[in-house]
Amino acid sequence: MLQADLVCSKEAVRCIQSERQALLQFKAGLPDPYDMLSSWTMAYCCQWYGIGCCNLTGHVLMLDLHGDYDYRYDYYYDYDGNNFYISGDIHNSLMELQQLQYLNLSGNDFRKNYIPGFFGSLRNLRYLDLSNCNFGGKIPIPLESLSHLKYLNLSINIYLEGSIPSQLGNLSNLQYLDLLGNSLEGKIPSQLGKLTNLQEFYLEEGRYGDSALTNHNKDNSGGQWSSNLTSLTHLHMLFISNLDKSNSWLQMIGKLPKLIELSLRGCGLSDHFI
Repeated sequence: MLQADLVCSKEAVRCIQSERQALLQFKAGLPDPYDMLSSWTMAYCCQWYGIGCCNLTGHVLMLDLHGDYDYRYDYYYDYDGNNFYISGDIHNSLMELQQLQYLNLSGNDFRKNYIPGFFGSLRNLRYLDLSNCNFGGKIPIPLESLSHLKYLNLSINIYLEGSIPSQLGNLSNLQYLDLLGNSLEGKIPSQLGKLTNLQEFYLEEGRYGDSALTNHNKDNSGGQWSSNLTSLTHLHMLFISNLDKSNSWLQMIGKLPKLIELSLRGCGLSDHFI
């Protein structure tokens, strides 16, 4: 997707020395039992595994260190497969990568640590995938500063809790938002209706505790926010409470001009409501 649009090189581009040092600090805080970062010793960091640089400037544009670890297998099944992943703490030295556009850390084990708020300072990010990373805590509000962000995936972090920040509505360029498989609760903020470029939206009530999301706001607007999502093509709202409290909500969804896929599984809707 976005990765193909980046002007990256695997040639011997001379990377920025301060960015190389920042990456080495990041590496130092990460146990690497599967040697994913074994190439991070060569002189030119643009040749390292998972790194993509600009051909012209040498700035790091891409950091793709996705693993294949799924902590749900250990949580439920004590699964011992042939996984590869990194774990540990994410060092704030990554703030040095101010030209970074693509960041993928999915499928790693960050041990219930919070999603770093300093990610919000990476103002050039277009793509951020933190899915299936064993993150905990709350969605950090500073992510609202990522004004160029088009893709945000925070799914399958079962210890990610609290409410959906209304500030996510400030991500005006967002096209993809995935919040499935977390432990989020509270009202769906009406500010999400400001995401007029959003094409795919995936949301699920927290199913790993007592948390619950509801589409019904105190002002009785129900899902009025959804009527503004005129670019939406895919909408999945799973196990959301109170969808049947606003009779006009499904009618609003039905008027979205580009919607081609709708899933309301587990929302307790009656035949009469539909």
